[in-house]
Amino acid sequence: MLATVARRLSVTGRTLGGGRLSGLRMLSTTTTATTSSSPTTEAAEEDVDFEPGQVIPAEPSPHRPRPSKFAIVQVGGKQYKVSPGDAIITEKLIGADVGAMIHLEKVLMVGTAQETAIGTPLLEAKILAEVREQTRALKDIIFKKKRRKHYTRTNGHRQDITVLGIEDIVFPFSSPSSSSSSSSSSSS
Repeated sequence: MLATVARRLSVTGRTLGGGRLSGLRMLSTTTTATTSSSPTTEAAEEDVDFEPGQVIPAEPSPHRPRPSKFAIVQVGGKQYKVSPGDAIITEKLIGADVGAMIHLEKVLMVGTAQETAIGTPLLEAKILAEVREQTRALKDIIFKKKRRKHYTRTNGHRQDITVLGIEDIVFPFSSPSSSSSSSSSSSS
């Protein structure tokens, strides 16, 4: 049954409506004849439509390699995992002009492929960020209702936000192996 629906959808190019599968396109199935008497079924992937508000899974891109370093920074009471080239949306930063370079100094953790430093509670690292935009978020609708009492209230709210582009992560790593070897060599 599902294969028949998938075949119909691949021909018409329609998406499934309603239920768990709304907004998703099915895998199209094609039947190919082989030299044996039994046909085989192959699945070809089509585009997947995402609805607003869904999390789009990140796929590894050959154009953007995996980040060589990352940091966890606290901005506006929230924590963000950032790496150079990322953009984050924070609460409004007062006094930050668009295009200005700022330093984020509440760094909780910094890591590379080889080492990781965890602060107790903070590290002596800085994150260079550029203020890309000062704007407002999409409107959140607040709807209140009490049934059978003829009471409904609708309000809207738009939060002020700042879009930051992470330029660089600056941190001094002091590896314990190099410091212990230098101290032992100087005492000899």
